[in-house]
Amino acid sequence: MFSDARLRRCFSATGLTRRMTAWFPTLSKRRAESLPASLHPPGWPSRLTLPRTRGQIDCSRIDGLSRRAVLDPVSQLYNVFAAYQASLELLHKQLPMIAEVADTLASTVRRNGRIFIAGNGGSHSLGEHLCAELIGRLSYEARPVGAFVLQNCTPVTTALSNDYRFEIALARELDALARPGDVFLAISASGESRNLVEAALRANEMGLTTVCLVGRSVSPLGDGCHVRLATPSPEIVVVQQVHLVVVHLIWLALEQVLGAGEPAG
Repeated sequence: MFSDARLRRCFSATGLTRRMTAWFPTLSKRRAESLPASLHPPGWPSRLTLPRTRGQIDCSRIDGLSRRAVLDPVSQLYNVFAAYQASLELLHKQLPMIAEVADTLASTVRRNGRIFIAGNGGSHSLGEHLCAELIGRLSYEARPVGAFVLQNCTPVTTALSNDYRFEIALARELDALARPGDVFLAISASGESRNLVEAALRANEMGLTTVCLVGRSVSPLGDGCHVRLATPSPEIVVVQQVHLVVVHLIWLALEQVLGAGEPAG
């Protein structure tokens, strides 16, 4: 059950009161609370009342929110967990492709090629996670892999973004560091990040093998890469979590292809 105080915090914190287009359908005088008048758009009444509710809030008439009703926390967790299960079932069908990606990376390593990884936000952090495993180890002792995370140097990123454009900063880094035969691995939940799309196009022009982890099956980034591993889910949190599973599967397969040694201590 959502308390009125919790609702007030939710709406005031996100600024949704500025974008509301209609009143809630049911108001309770006994539990009505007001938000600061400073949050109200010009011409609105000085008091904004919130409804008494149990479990669900009708958000179908609030601009900027999902049209689905907001469920209570436990129900929401069940829904997200079900989405995880569905996405993992789809991932199971892509295991041969994941093994193919690992084989491609192994071939690159044997030729003394390098792997360049890129992403934005949480996907960038996931790229750092993969880089640490490629250079270090996961389950077994294996040959270290020459891996680099792009946009990891703040002065370089800010200089390129300022002097050129943020959208081409990654492509510029590839121009400076990569060579034909290397691999460019892009991670994006949306598959629409312009800087990653531009980098993939430049990598293709330079003769790199391009691989991407994306959400939707069809996306600008996925269409611009040689190999696409998709996690089609409307929930970004599900896509990012499954991408973590993909990263671990890629490295586990790569360890086997490169020749795993003793189990890591």
